[in-house]
Amino acid sequence: MKLKVDVEEGQRLWNNFERYAMYDDLKELYMKTVPEIFKFEQKMEEHRTDLVKQNEILRRFDEVIADKASKENVHELALLG
Repeated sequence: MKLKVDVEEGQRLWNNFERYAMYDDLKELYMKTVPEIFKFEQKMEEHRTDLVKQNEILRRFDEVIADKASKENVHELALLG
């Protein structure tokens, strides 16, 4: 009799098991989520690379526009002078 658990204690132990999952269930969840997370990380990295490229394009565009505006100002000054 000393080795047996009373009903109340047994119920409390049993209720704790609901918080845990079987290894196969966790493995299945892992196999479903990890590849999707990896794909998402790849897309984020591609997006970051695209942003860097776009920033470089805009910076170069600004340089070209500023250079053209500067040349136009010089040309106007030459016509006035």
